[in-house]
Amino acid sequence: MSFKSNLTNDLSIFFNSDEFSEEIVYLSEDSSSNINIDAHIEYLNDLEITAEGSCQKAICFVKKTDIVSQYLDTIWIGGIKWIVDKIDSEDDYVSKLYIRRDERLGK
Repeated sequence: MSFKSNLTNDLSIFFNSDEFSEEIVYLSEDSSSNINIDAHIEYLNDLEITAEGSCQKAICFVKKTDIVSQYLDTIWIGGIKWIVDKIDSEDDYVSKLYIRRDERLGK
């Protein structure tokens, strides 16, 4: 078995909602339709405080083959809206999305 096929098998385990990930709903700014995908979410403990309120931050890992990520795309995790703030490329297979959950009044 080749390294590439081993990596693909490992990704299918890592991005399996029965194992390490959770299902999210992804909505791109360029699209009007939602995409249900498995992602790994790493919730951060730091809370950003502003005059208007606070926002929780997290990092969302997704397979590059599932979506084309963009700044300000919307992610729904457990019915809660998150916004993509920054996108990093982990490697050729995984995107690292820095996301925030706005908790200001009226949002």
